[in-house]
Amino acid sequence: MEMRLGGIYALQRIMQDSSRDQPAIVVVLSAYVRDKAHVPKGGFVKEAGDRDEQAEIVPPDDVYAAVYVLNGQPSRGGEQVAVDLGSADLRGLALDGRRDYLRLKLPNGYPSLRDSGSGFRFARLDGADLRRVSFDQVDLRGVTLHGANLSGAFIHMSDLRGAQLWDTDLTRAELTGSLLSGASFTGATLREAKLFESHITEADFTAADLKNAGLNDADLTGAVLYGADLSGADLSGADLTGADLREANLTGADLSKAQLSGAKLDGVRGLPASMRH
Repeated sequence: MEMRLGGIYALQRIMQDSSRDQPAIVVVLSAYVRDKAHVPKGGFVKEAGDRDEQAEIVPPDDVYAAVYVLNGQPSRGGEQVAVDLGSADLRGLALDGRRDYLRLKLPNGYPSLRDSGSGFRFARLDGADLRRVSFDQVDLRGVTLHGANLSGAFIHMSDLRGAQLWDTDLTRAELTGSLLSGASFTGATLREAKLFESHITEADFTAADLKNAGLNDADLTGAVLYGADLSGADLSGADLTGADLREANLTGADLSKAQLSGAKLDGVRGLPASMRH
């Protein structure tokens, strides 16, 4: 393990010093993570029902180190190399966008704070196992997560504008205070997910499962919720101005103080007659 960590941090130092070597190092470290921590061909690993046991599952130290280095890759001229961690098993991973992963992070070290973006921008995480990950203020703009498992994930005040989350499992995930404008959740499962106080303008939730989701005070201006299941969802105080709610199911949803001005309501179910005008 010590040798592997030394090799990973040596590549980190080379990447910091050499823009020419950065693309190759990102490819090598991405492949390393996919090889050392991968989702089995048979699908996501079944876990025990005990939450304490689940909480103990985290990536190995070398995988963690490689992910930290990838997240902290230098931005040169506003450009970074796309990270590919498709089908990687990264359950329990924790990233904090406020910290500087460009510096060496020794096992017991504490990284300093920074304001620059993360190397996970436009990352490919299709089919990845991201159950119970913690992304705090991480830049995830344009990331692709098709078919990924993010159930129980904690994504706080992170930037997922333009992210692609088709058929992604976000059951009981927390995306509070995050930027989700223009993101696509087509066919995604967001049962009991918490998205309150999030900016979700013009996001696409076509045919998404949002049963009992918390969307109170969320900005859903211009969002597409065509055919979405919002039964039992908390939409109190939500701004649905100009949203497309055609064929959506709002049975049992809390719409108190919700704004529906200009919303498309053809075929919507469960909406009180008093709110159809």
